[in-house]
Amino acid sequence: IASDVNYIDAWRKWGVTFKNIELDELSNQIESISNYQAEEIAKGFINGAASLKEPDEKDVKEGAKVYLALKELHDRYCFDAVTVRCFELLSKHKTTGCLALSLLNNENVVSGCEGDCQPVFTMLLIYLLTGSKAFMANPSHIDIKKNEMILAHCTIPTCMTRNYDIRSHFESRIGVGIQGKLSEGQVTIFKCGGSKLDKYFLSSGQILENLDEDYMCRTQLKIHLDNDISYFLRNPIANHHLIIKGDHTNLINRFMQDMDCWRIM
Repeated sequence: IASDVNYIDAWRKWGVTFKNIELDELSNQIESISNYQAEEIAKGFINGAASLKEPDEKDVKEGAKVYLALKELHDRYCFDAVTVRCFELLSKHKTTGCLALSLLNNENVVSGCEGDCQPVFTMLLIYLLTGSKAFMANPSHIDIKKNEMILAHCTIPTCMTRNYDIRSHFESRIGVGIQGKLSEGQVTIFKCGGSKLDKYFLSSGQILENLDEDYMCRTQLKIHLDNDISYFLRNPIANHHLIIKGDHTNLINRFMQDMDCWRIM
């Protein structure tokens, strides 16, 4: 699921510095956050939602603690982007990172999940190039004949949605996951990857439908791609790919070509 980056090669190519922060540091910071501190964040998140389904208010508070803890680490380290090995939060804190990463992205702190460095770097590129937020998602269903796919995940910046429901995390059925509904229309699918961050996939497409299936992550988008969708079965750049609202393919492709990156088709 997570894709590696060679930190030295990435610095040589992009001038970007990666830093590993031990998860214990985040865990200790979470434990220092009080229920009182998390309550206002949780109430705001619940009030902004279309519905609160499987979780209760306590679950949302626990998710808000992760958000406040990551805010503290952001102030301490001044990072531009962060990815969290969020599955390791499940066993110790009985919560997920979905709420936290969604809110951080809303605040222009680029944030990804599952400790995956390639997509969070891609999210940072997207933000710097276009000013847009991105949804990091898994290919969950591919229809070769129709050139359509379903991309799904439990974390989406709520500012990208027209409304959202507060759900449980799909895989664990605990904590908070986000089921966002997006408006139909043009999107860009983009991924910069490889251990040297020197190759990429790029396609425009159309959101056809928001789905509500029980067998995949909570935010589920059926998308028709303009490029050949069989890439995802033949030679994908790892798993996670990024969805951006609007067609930014010309700008992104020109930039990536200028950076001597190799386009995967």
